[in-house]
Amino acid sequence: MTYRQVHRLWWSQSWRWVIGLMAVLIVIGMGAAVKTTQGHQQGLQQTSRMKVDQASDYRKHPENYQLHGHQVTLAEYNTEQYQFFSKDQFKVHDYEVRIGVTGNNWYYLIMMIAGLVFAFWGRRTHYAEFMLGLGATRNQLFLVQLGQTLALILTVAVAQLSYWGWIIAVIPAKYQAYRNLAVLFGSNVAIVTISFGVLVLGWFVGLLNNRFWLAAILSGLAWRFLEGVGSESGYAMLLFGNDVLPVGFWFYAHYYVASSLVLGLAVLVCGAIWQLQRTWSAESTPFSGETLFRKVGLIGVITVAGGAILGDIFLQPFIPGVLPWFEILGMAILLVVLLLGLTVQKQRLKGVQHGA
Repeated sequence: MTYRQVHRLWWSQSWRWVIGLMAVLIVIGMGAAVKTTQGHQQGLQQTSRMKVDQASDYRKHPENYQLHGHQVTLAEYNTEQYQFFSKDQFKVHDYEVRIGVTGNNWYYLIMMIAGLVFAFWGRRTHYAEFMLGLGATRNQLFLVQLGQTLALILTVAVAQLSYWGWIIAVIPAKYQAYRNLAVLFGSNVAIVTISFGVLVLGWFVGLLNNRFWLAAILSGLAWRFLEGVGSESGYAMLLFGNDVLPVGFWFYAHYYVASSLVLGLAVLVCGAIWQLQRTWSAESTPFSGETLFRKVGLIGVITVAGGAILGDIFLQPFIPGVLPWFEILGMAILLVVLLLGLTVQKQRLKGVQHGA
């Protein structure tokens, strides 16, 4: 079969849920935009009593109303206070940074669900087997799904464009004095790239096992761990010392580094996905009969994702401090338990075989 034929057949059966996810992403972007502008407009609405009190205070103490060291009029002062964009918003000043992009987590949730669906839809419906039986190759199926991934990534980009387009159009220009389209573009490239990374994370974890509920839990826990590493200072302090800048602030100010890092990791995970799909079998196989790559991948995900939350819940009270030793210890404990369990299972299988 040609790639075009495979593409047409695969889309003919999967377009409903792909288009549905794309529609949800657009709704998230527009919904967040409307909510954001409504919040800004509500902040501008002062009651008559508030206006009278502020005007009275200004007449008594005009020296208290200053901007950049200079006394200003009350109107100028209020205009500055209600600026939507912060001055030097994407620069870090004494650990103070404004991070206010609503809806990103909803993007990431939908993209993770999309990744899980990519992993399970073809297997649960047996459509992947059907296509292989018609003569499609595994590489062709992978490339078609990669094309669907690209469609979802572009949808996130469109949703973000709609988000900022609505905000810029609705909020009065006088409250956008510090708008910087160049840095907004760079920051949103990072959001789109992270969305791609979350999708391939869910896709990868979904291919490691045959249980959707387990893959969903592991994907969520893995994202929880990775998001913590990228936003909190524990692991950065462990590697670079106590004087390191908070990681979340640093990545926010250096969005191009975040984009490059996530994109590089996502490409590596795509390679792992290709390897898993290339060796996938529709036959039910016990864990001991899985390929080494799948075994190592599943054990690694369970160890990191499960061990981190194990440490957070049960070990953190006994290991105080900001360094994440409790998570590392939780991972080590869980890894030992997993390896012991697999060793015991292997010995039992050997005993059964000898007994037979």
